[in-house]
Amino acid sequence: MKLFVAPWLLCSLVFLSLSYAAFAKDHIKTSSLSQFVSLADQIRANPGRADLYITRGNSYGRGKRFREAMADYSAAVTLAPDDW
Repeated sequence: MKLFVAPWLLCSLVFLSLSYAAFAKDHIKTSSLSQFVSLADQIRANPGRADLYITRGNSYGRGKRFREAMADYSAAVTLAPDDW
């Protein structure tokens, strides 16, 4: 038994899946940006907390911003050298 899919339905499904993919990508970028802003605010308020630098460094690493990640990891090691 062959399954018949109307061309307009197939086009609609492709359009919807591409639209969702674009939405999800923008949502991830927005939530990542808000996470960076939140971490930056927390670090400004608590500059001695090495864990905040590690968390932000991990976020930078996931975003392939390796120089920023290394700078945050270095700051964390400087603040709490015995923890690492």
